[in-house]
Amino acid sequence: MKRQSAKSAKIAWLSIVATLVVSLQVFVAGVTAREHSIAGNLPGQISPVAYTTSSYATSTSSTTTSTTQQIPSYWIATNLGNVLTYGGVPFYGSLAGRQLSSPVVGMAVTPDQKGYWLLQKNGQVTTFGDAHFYGSMIGKPLRHPAVAIEADPHTGGYWIVTAGGQVFSFNAPFYGSMPADKIPLPSPVTGFAPTPSGGGYWLTDSTGNIYTFGNAEFYGSAQSTGVSAQTPIVAIAPTPTGNGYWLATAGGQILNFGGAKSQGQFSTQLSAPVTSMTTTPGGNGYWVAMANGGIMNFGTAQYGGSAGGMLAPGAVAVSVVEGPGDGDPPTRLTYPSGSFGYDISWPQCGNPYPAKPYTIAIVGVTGGTANSQNPCLASEATWAGYAHENYINVNIPSSSNDLGDTNGPFGNCPQSSGNWYCEAANFGYAAAIQALSYAASSNASSPVWWLDVEVAGGFTSSWPGNGNGTWSTNQNINMEVIQGMLMAFKAEGVTPGIYSTYVQWPDIAGNYSPGGPLWVAGAYDSSWQNHCSSPYTYANGSPTLVQGTAGANNTVYDEDFAC
Repeated sequence: MKRQSAKSAKIAWLSIVATLVVSLQVFVAGVTAREHSIAGNLPGQISPVAYTTSSYATSTSSTTTSTTQQIPSYWIATNLGNVLTYGGVPFYGSLAGRQLSSPVVGMAVTPDQKGYWLLQKNGQVTTFGDAHFYGSMIGKPLRHPAVAIEADPHTGGYWIVTAGGQVFSFNAPFYGSMPADKIPLPSPVTGFAPTPSGGGYWLTDSTGNIYTFGNAEFYGSAQSTGVSAQTPIVAIAPTPTGNGYWLATAGGQILNFGGAKSQGQFSTQLSAPVTSMTTTPGGNGYWVAMANGGIMNFGTAQYGGSAGGMLAPGAVAVSVVEGPGDGDPPTRLTYPSGSFGYDISWPQCGNPYPAKPYTIAIVGVTGGTANSQNPCLASEATWAGYAHENYINVNIPSSSNDLGDTNGPFGNCPQSSGNWYCEAANFGYAAAIQALSYAASSNASSPVWWLDVEVAGGFTSSWPGNGNGTWSTNQNINMEVIQGMLMAFKAEGVTPGIYSTYVQWPDIAGNYSPGGPLWVAGAYDSSWQNHCSSPYTYANGSPTLVQGTAGANNTVYDEDFAC
């Protein structure tokens, strides 16, 4: 079956020097400042251009207010102007391949979600889809760099905000801003969000102060509540009714205020800092983006994929924005539809590897069970080449020794404590991290990892298990192991998918539906395309690959096809 992936090389965090900051809460409605409403075409504006290449994008905070929602999904934007689509959200173009005058720093979606704007650091705005151009800061002096752009839900215009707290309105009402030349802020503004009614907006700075304008209410800040933001605040997202908001830190903390309810946060050290967050339309979930393109979903937000480990050199994910999707698989950077290839692992050690031609190449990192190692991983990764993907065997621990240290991101639950669910989740998380580390040491890292979920050693009611490759008769325990692995891969900024069948998955994991890419097993080469759709799907996922039965094409290898 399949084996693991992804680099475990962690990005070293820059040291953050603690500074004493005076808590500053500013309540301003209709403050008269030099900034004012600007409209019309200004010199140097880029006209809308539609590109057909996939891309990435960037933004500090983003929320949308569509009433035509299908399946809540998201776009990711990068500093290079790329726009990546996930979950079937439409692609309207990007700045990919353009010579940019300054990096992209923000993205905003039109109220009908049929277009978007990209904002550059120098205040330039570019439109895509049905987004209208109402002006930009080109030709206007900026005392501070632009950091965010947000749409007015009523006029269809937009606001631009700078690191100094100045707000510029374009076909949108102006409710005031920070005159930074008179009242210097304790730290740069990093987040901006309009109220759902469009009658005001919030600003946040990197130390977690909140500044309110118009009908935006103050519900607390990282300073006023005594909450310690361990790393800088990078984004703010309001609830759908405007009765509260969330703040996201670079280190993965999600702070909630007012009516905003916590849906979870990162519980381990991240491979890259958080840069942006966006909420589901109902406010019962959110997505959090990391600089390396990784995505973590919480609450009802469904995981549609990420760009973790796949961004172009120099690219940084700066914005994640919610939009209406149709459940299609995420933008794929490898294996075009119809591609053919193989997956190999420890059973092929010492034997010839598949001969070219092939496009798909997937390598098993483990040696048949979750905590084992494929002894010939390095040579198989060399066979697979640069664009290979990895897979990891998944099962419950076979013994107390296999279970190991049960403390982890899901809680401290020593062995024999009786907290099997906590132990199972921590086991899955630790096994994934171990596999990532082994892959990195074998020069076999990959941006895509598949979880091999199949019935290999049967089922047991014992905890830990009593044999290699077993599953528990308690499906909730199995679900926790799988969930722990998925969280580990997402936290490391790589894209996880699930290898299984529509028969075995419910036997093992019950109704657990984490979504994401699927590698569907059990097809013959003559019928593989049928397995790219119902009834062969499972886990609420999107079929991406199909595995043919070994020997179906007169080979001794598992054959794979791209949907």
